[in-house]
Formats: sequence, C-alpha cells, structure tokens
Amino acid sequence: MINKKRVLAEFFELVKIKCSTRDERQVADILKTRLADLGMEVTEDNVGEKIGGTCGNVIAYAKGTVADAPALMLTAHMDCVEPCGGIEPQLKDGIITSVGETILGGDDKAGIVAILEALRMVGEKEIPHGPIQVIFTVAEEGGLNGAKNIDPAALKADFGYAFDSGGAPGEIINMAPGQNSINVVVHGKKAHAGVAPEDGINAIVVAGKAMAELLGAGTVAGGKSKRPTRSSRAPAAAAAGQRTAARRKSKRTAKRAGRSARAVARPAAARRKAPKRRGRR
Repeated sequence: MINKKRVLAEFFELVKIKCSTRDERQVADILKTRLADLGMEVTEDNVGEKIGGTCGNVIAYAKGTVADAPALMLTAHMDCVEPCGGIEPQLKDGIITSVGETILGGDDKAGIVAILEALRMVGEKEIPHGPIQVIFTVAEEGGLNGAKNIDPAALKADFGYAFDSGGAPGEIINMAPGQNSINVVVHGKKAHAGVAPEDGINAIVVAGKAMAELLGAGTVAGGKSKRPTRSSRAPAAAAAGQRTAARRKSKRTAKRAGRSARAVARPAAARRKAPKRRGRR
C-alpha cells in the first residue's frame, strides 16, 4: 500500500511553492533532487531558453529489471495557473482544499506526487519493471510549450501516461479536443470586367468553396479579403458580377449592332422619301 501520510505531506509542500508558467525553477530543483535520490539518471533540457523560462523540462530515466520489457513513461507538468502564490492547503472532512481565496494548485502537483510515490513503491517493494522514464514538463498552462519543444530524441519510452486529469482512480482518458491552424492565401485571376469577365477567377468564391468542403471537419472561422483598387483591370469580380457584366456587354453589343443597322438603312429610306427638287432652267 502507498504511504498516505507521505503523499499528503509532499502534496502540501509542493502546492505551497509558487510555480507560475515559465517560472518553475524552485519546483524543478526539488524534483531533480528527489528523482536522483530514487536512483534515476536526471537531466534538464534547454526548453527554458527556447521559451523564455527559468528552467527546462526535467527528464529522468531508470533501467529496467525485466529483460525485453517495454519502456514506460510517466509525465506531469510543473507549472500552475494563477494565482499560485500564497496557497495554504488544508484537509477537511477527507477533502483537500485551499484555506484562503487562492486556488489549490492541484493541477498538476497531484500528478507529480502520484508519480513520485509510485516510484518509491516500486523501489521499496522491489517490484519487477521495465525501463521507466519520467518527464516533468514546463509551461503546460501557456499552451503545452514544454512538451511541444522537447527534443524527440530524448524520448525513450514505448508508451506512457500523462497524470493530468480528473476522474476516479484507474480511469484513463484516451481522447482530447485539439486544434490545427492553417494559413491559406487564395489568389484569383484578373480579367477586364467589360471585355472578358468570364476569364477571371474570383478568389473569394474559391475560398468559400474550400471552406464549405471543410465544414464537416469542425469549426472554420476567420478570413479576410482585400478591397480591389479602382482600375480597368481590377481583380476578378464575384460570379454574380461576372454574369451581370457579361449581360451588360451583350446588351451594349446589341445596341451597337442596332445603331449600325439603322445607320445603314437610314440613307436608303431617306432617298425614298426625299422630295424631288425642281431646278430652274
């Protein structure tokens, strides 16, 4: 069985330490010492330098005692949401809460303490195991920056568990919402609105059709368009505008043709209707 008194004491100790995102140095140093005391090889990467933080991800590794067993990773993050300073935890009626008006800070100190206690139990009970890798990441609350910037070559595990969720003991979450951002620029094709509008390609229409195809994949938002400058060769008009321009062109052509026909016919008619002139002899 786990040592409940030890777990509670360690949790209370860690939540009292201020550990803002990108400022996890104090907690990281404590965890590095404790992982080393458990016989693990401990390193710290340079992610802190990349993201402007005070420390990097803490990575620890222990060789397995069972040959050919898969390597297991246990991970949690060190930072906490604000306000994470001046926290005073208390145990009341079997529930841990904050005494004051601050948060408790259990996210993710609860995961860290659970991992440390599991490692102690493995050592104390001499439980056979495969290789174990522990990763305590930084800047999770700011957008998973510690995990996103970790060197993939540092990962030695075949599979792993992230201790960062609620629920009953033993409950495993294997899905989570995500987001992909894509920046796309659609270029249209210019055409003269009065001469050959049908040769133009409207960038807005193309973008709209593409977004319509994506609607089944989730939420699509955003989009900008540039106002065309006043020019005889303006960017391609909208599809409706193209049709309107084409109709106007055909009407103008018909009018011109009508005027030309009337101009040709008018002299002949004038000759027929003109009175005869009688000259003096």
